[in-house]
Amino acid sequence: MGLNRRSFLYGYTTLAALPAIAQAARETPPQSETQTRIRTAAAAAMAMQRRDWEQGILAQALLEANDREAVILLTKAAMVQRTPEGRFGVVVSGGPTDSSMGGEAYAHAAEWTADPLIRDAVQGLLDWTRNTAPRNATGVLYHTFRVPEMWSDGLNCAAPFLAAMGLR
Repeated sequence: MGLNRRSFLYGYTTLAALPAIAQAARETPPQSETQTRIRTAAAAAMAMQRRDWEQGILAQALLEANDREAVILLTKAAMVQRTPEGRFGVVVSGGPTDSSMGGEAYAHAAEWTADPLIRDAVQGLLDWTRNTAPRNATGVLYHTFRVPEMWSDGLNCAAPFLAAMGLR
């Protein structure tokens, strides 16, 4: 996979590596060394304080690994750090689109649990992303609050969430 334990634990993995992590989790027999390492890394990651985008990356990786219980726990934890306008997992200010990084996973948690609190929180995140987050005159979302900037990694935040919600 090209990842070492440290890069996974500290969140420096690239989004391109997530499908490989998820694929390894799905295809590897439960008692294998790879599966044990994935479980160990996931357990360590669950115990760490994260930024909103890191929370979303972890939630997405565990969604792709089909770990429903962990996705639900991450969603509930992100809801605890929700801002009044609807962004999830905000420990520090973050960026306008960072919290939507885990939007698809959070939406699945709402669906799996049928919990109205999770459903309403995901709807709040969707409302923020669609209606309130800062954007330019043509509707392109900015990636920072300080200045009107668009970052390439912003494409991995709001767009997949909106697509998972059936929007474009």
